[in-house]
Amino acid sequence: MGRSVRNGIARMNRRTGPAGLVVAVLALVIALAGGAYAASGALTSKQKKEVRKIAKQVAGTPGANGANGATGPQGPAGPQGPAGADGAGVTSKTLNPGNPKCPQGGSEFTSASGKTYACTGKEGKSGFAPELPSGQTSTGAWTTDMGAEGQVLFFAAISFPYPVSESGYPVHFIPIGGTPPSSCPGTAAEPAAEAGNVCVYQSGGFGPTYENEINPEDGEEFEGAGKMGTILKFSGGEFERGYGTWAVTAE
Repeated sequence: MGRSVRNGIARMNRRTGPAGLVVAVLALVIALAGGAYAASGALTSKQKKEVRKIAKQVAGTPGANGANGATGPQGPAGPQGPAGADGAGVTSKTLNPGNPKCPQGGSEFTSASGKTYACTGKEGKSGFAPELPSGQTSTGAWTTDMGAEGQVLFFAAISFPYPVSESGYPVHFIPIGGTPPSSCPGTAAEPAAEAGNVCVYQSGGFGPTYENEINPEDGEEFEGAGKMGTILKFSGGEFERGYGTWAVTAE
């Protein structure tokens, strides 16, 4: 028996007496042998408490955790997997005019991700528009020639950038300070015209008096403008002139 155990027994003998010593030694034996016997009901409640108390006194402290082991060597590489299947290529076919996807015709392309289409556009027209689109307005500037000695007539040509669809648009001349008709809702600074009308605004000049317009297609007067423009006719004396802006809106 070790010295520490003998010393413990001596201390218990002094505190509990011979009878208590027997119980204590029994408890110690039970604690060292295992807690199963103590839990079996062979001891009284008081003896069980003594056993637990003595067991705590003689129990050792837990040891420190062991260090982690070293990392093992890397395992060998696995075998190479089988080759994947070839991907699907892109195929194409021609679509004839009238196809729901491409009314003008085109091509259909098919790939693994689905189908896509390249459609032929409508045939365009080269150069400028053939005529001024309906509801659109063209504007420009005009001026008369300065009258020479003895000259009594002046002319100013207006040429539309885009022809209108038909001849005969009425021409409205608004002199400086004049009140424009309802078909000419603009000004010389911002010329405007209702659809099917030509509005001529005078912004400067002196002397000439507006007489009428001439249709350049047939040379007739008082018949409105032609498809491509009109000619303004003025009367007055020498060294007189006028200038301004104009607007035409297609029907």
